[in-house]
Amino acid sequence: MKHIVYVAGPYNNDDRSIVDENIGRAREVAITLMEFGYGVIVPHLNTYKFEERCDRAHYEDFQELYIKLMLKGSDSVLMLQGWQDSEGCKMEKIVAEALDHPLFFTVKELMKEFPPTILEEASPNINEG
Repeated sequence: MKHIVYVAGPYNNDDRSIVDENIGRAREVAITLMEFGYGVIVPHLNTYKFEERCDRAHYEDFQELYIKLMLKGSDSVLMLQGWQDSEGCKMEKIVAEALDHPLFFTVKELMKEFPPTILEEASPNINEG
């Protein structure tokens, strides 16, 4: 069975271009993880820009959903660059620590603790995250 990684990273910002960067960073890390055989849960992609098109899209609803996904669906949590500046990421970290979910701050750390199921000759960039 695949090791499932919950990818936690900043999302919101008043500058929409930074939101796009945050979503792109999470997507690229998720692709890298999948190339190595991990499963991923990526909140950034699950409700991609819903806040722009859905009047019922509220931060608290998303936070509740993602905490449940992290708790029930993942084996570990990967904190992306900039997590310290995100209230949502801080909450995800607190919950992960309280429940003894393995917590990582780089893809390399994750791979060291939970080796990938697929090792490729031309390894994807693992310096992200």
